[in-house]
Amino acid sequence: MPPSAPLPPQTPKSAPKTLPSFAELRKKTQEVFGRLPCLWQCRVASEVLAGQKDIVCISGTGSGKTLPFWMPLLFRPDGIQIVVSPLNALGSQNTEQLRKVGISAIAITAETATNTNIQDILTGKYRVVVVSPEAALKTGGNFERLWKSKSFLSNLISVVWDEAHLLKSWSSFRPDLGEASRIRNMIPLSIPFLLPTATMPTHILASVMDIARLRHDRLLTIRRSNDRPNVYLAVRKMKYSLSSYKDLDFLIPDGWRPGVPLRKFIIFFDNIEESIKAVLYLRMRLPATFRDKLKWFNSDNSPEFREEMTAALKDNKIFGLACTDAFGLGIDISDIPIVVQFRATCDLDTLWQRFGRGARDLALFAVAILLVERKYFDAEAAAAAERAAKRAAKRQAKAIEQETKKRRRTEEAAVKAKKKARTESSGDAAPEARDEEVMVGAEVVDLEVIDSDTEVETAVVAGGVEVIDRAEAVDAELMVVDEAQLTVFEALRVAYVQTHTALAAPARKRKGAFSATPLSPELDNFVNAATRPFKCHRMPVMAYYENDRIGLWPFSLFSLYTYRHFSAVSDEHKHCHPGGCRRCAPPSSSSLLVCCTQCNPTHLAFDFLPLEDAPAIKAPAARRASKLDDKVTLTQVDKDFRLAVQQFRDDQTCKMLGRTHLEEEGPRFIMGDKTLDRVVLCARANKIRSVEELHRETKWYRVKELGEELLVLVNRFYPPPPPLPPQPSSTSSAPQSVGSTRPTSASKTQRRCSACGNVGHIREPPYFRVLV
Repeated sequence: MPPSAPLPPQTPKSAPKTLPSFAELRKKTQEVFGRLPCLWQCRVASEVLAGQKDIVCISGTGSGKTLPFWMPLLFRPDGIQIVVSPLNALGSQNTEQLRKVGISAIAITAETATNTNIQDILTGKYRVVVVSPEAALKTGGNFERLWKSKSFLSNLISVVWDEAHLLKSWSSFRPDLGEASRIRNMIPLSIPFLLPTATMPTHILASVMDIARLRHDRLLTIRRSNDRPNVYLAVRKMKYSLSSYKDLDFLIPDGWRPGVPLRKFIIFFDNIEESIKAVLYLRMRLPATFRDKLKWFNSDNSPEFREEMTAALKDNKIFGLACTDAFGLGIDISDIPIVVQFRATCDLDTLWQRFGRGARDLALFAVAILLVERKYFDAEAAAAAERAAKRAAKRQAKAIEQETKKRRRTEEAAVKAKKKARTESSGDAAPEARDEEVMVGAEVVDLEVIDSDTEVETAVVAGGVEVIDRAEAVDAELMVVDEAQLTVFEALRVAYVQTHTALAAPARKRKGAFSATPLSPELDNFVNAATRPFKCHRMPVMAYYENDRIGLWPFSLFSLYTYRHFSAVSDEHKHCHPGGCRRCAPPSSSSLLVCCTQCNPTHLAFDFLPLEDAPAIKAPAARRASKLDDKVTLTQVDKDFRLAVQQFRDDQTCKMLGRTHLEEEGPRFIMGDKTLDRVVLCARANKIRSVEELHRETKWYRVKELGEELLVLVNRFYPPPPPLPPQPSSTSSAPQSVGSTRPTSASKTQRRCSACGNVGHIREPPYFRVLV
């Protein structure tokens, strides 16, 4: 269905005749919301009320980008704001906050876009509508009635695209975000778009403008620094395998006991399955009664569960969350002290958004840690490149050798053909020595056959004569040939072989390994700051977002490659609040001195992190599992036991993860099918009678938590064999005198004299007594 034609511009009937001054905006906002807005927030709200331009607002996480959404409502009594939010959690959060100050709001999703709710919006029951992009852009959907209602549009103040960078970032898997221009086609130009975000570099802004069809002549960009000086940055090289999650051990110290303070944390993943496995691993480092204080948070959870977990983390009822982006954007918890990104699997925009969840209260500080795979560090990359170069050189040498062998075979065939022709022409007579010309490649080579046993090639090269013993060359096992000796065609074929080998051969990938996707230049500089001239993790971020060009945040450098000092050139923050505004003021000197682990590696803020040069703790090598035949035919007992184990893992999945997870994902997070098969084989072979044996034979990662319960099942179906009766001794015991406390010893065979045949008078040799 083609988009509707743009409606003619019209002036909203409730628009104020004159725009409020900044002083009026600040006074009214403080009266209703209890917060004194900054001057830049007043600027955004004023531009929205003016309705002359679309506004892009770029400001750091936690700086207050949401407040300008609601400020215009205070000066348009009948005004309505539509906020298109890609996350349902933000919709619930915003509606709840507005209700507390007396502003009616509703969150519309695909499930709640009912006729009743849409009619209530049309009649003005709600002044704020937070809607998902799918509901807002559904062709023929109920929400489309709002875009086509002239009375509704006359009261509409603006359309807010919350987290506007997602119009580009998420459009690949949420295509409705890429259709933002359809709304622009259906509403008057006097209704502006407001696009707030914390991360919008120049190339992302250009894409967003194209997606939303923003015109340059009608666009106002308010750009502030998105730096978070109170979030201290750290990068750590991962020392353990990715699937072990042992690099997260620092979050829960070894031997933690109740009563010991534990700072709450959030860990970000780009894979739901990884987040769940990480929680299951970290729970094993806690006492059993505290394991429910670690949760995972992702789009598979119900909205009620996500709201409950957000509140629990805010109220310090849980220790931490393993999250995806379902938690990250816009969640307003002010005191998170630790933020971790597990693996360098996201771009810098996503990473900076996630790090921005820490210490949203600017009076606090947080530590943001990026755990990076070893392959992305310069030293590891150089070693890998050296190994790759050696492999390439080996392939090239092999290709050259093959081409050389082909040339020799061609030459030998030509020599033999000439020799045979001479022999046939001369009959039985011995061949006479004579010169012949043979074409080899593009060269003319004179071959002189000396005799029938030895062939010598005489090549005329630049007027000289070079004699090569061809027999020795043919018999040599390996002939090292310089590439310069190849003809042009041979050299091309060598290049073809190397190229096609690299393209056709599948990448060798170990079990559990991930593909080596190269990092973007800005993220590469962030990770490898220690080996780059600037020696700072924050500097690549500032350069990427052009914060050095913003009036409030330019920085002067003590030297060419050090970044330690900001010099603010604007005193706007002094006008926001008497004594200076905490949100607008330049960062404190203490924050700048900390910055990151490169600028101040010994600061106490980083004392909980593992040392960068500390070696990985290797567990002692475990005994190998038993070799069992997996082709056996299961008995009825074996089949019953297998069904019992299946029921066991289903029950544990429901208990720990919920019935919904079992129905959608199955029980694989508790025990996979391969592990189950191994348990059955080992149990029927009487190989698992303890937790230690269960772990050694199956490598089940939940042995520590559920091993005892599984052993109960094993012993029920495969009872341990009765103990063997004591075996009678082959030798009788010597008599022991009454009252003697000396233990009896086994009697020994008497030695017989070889001379007289009697026993008892030959003494045992000393070494025999010692052995006995």
